[in-house]
Amino acid sequence: MSVYIKGMEMPTSCFYCPFREKVNPDDYVCMALNKEFEETFSLIAGKRYKNCPLIPVPEHGRLIDADALESVCVEQETDNYCKQHQPRNWARAFECFEMYVSDAPTIIPASGGNENE
Repeated sequence: MSVYIKGMEMPTSCFYCPFREKVNPDDYVCMALNKEFEETFSLIAGKRYKNCPLIPVPEHGRLIDADALESVCVEQETDNYCKQHQPRNWARAFECFEMYVSDAPTIIPASGGNENE
C-alpha cells in the first residue's frame, strides 16, 4: 500500500524533505527509506537518492481505479450481456460508459479538490 499526502510539494533535495530527521550532528536518517546519510549529501540542492520513494504527482483530474472500470467493461463485453442489454445506438452506449466512469471509485480527488473534474 502507498500513501498520498495532499498538498505536499515534492522536495527539491533530501535536505528539504519532511522525512529527513537528524540523528546526530553530522548524520540524518531518511524516515521514508529508513536509511542514514551524511549532512554533506543532504545539503546539495536538487540532490535526492536515486531510490527515493517519493513520486511527484502532476496537476490532475479525478484519479480513478482503472482496473475496476476495466472489470465492468470486461463483464459487459460477454455475448450474453450484450444480447440482454444491447444499446439502441452508439450515443446510448457512450452515455452508459460515461456513467461507468463517473461511478468508478476515486483513488485521489482532483488537484483542485473538485471531485467531479
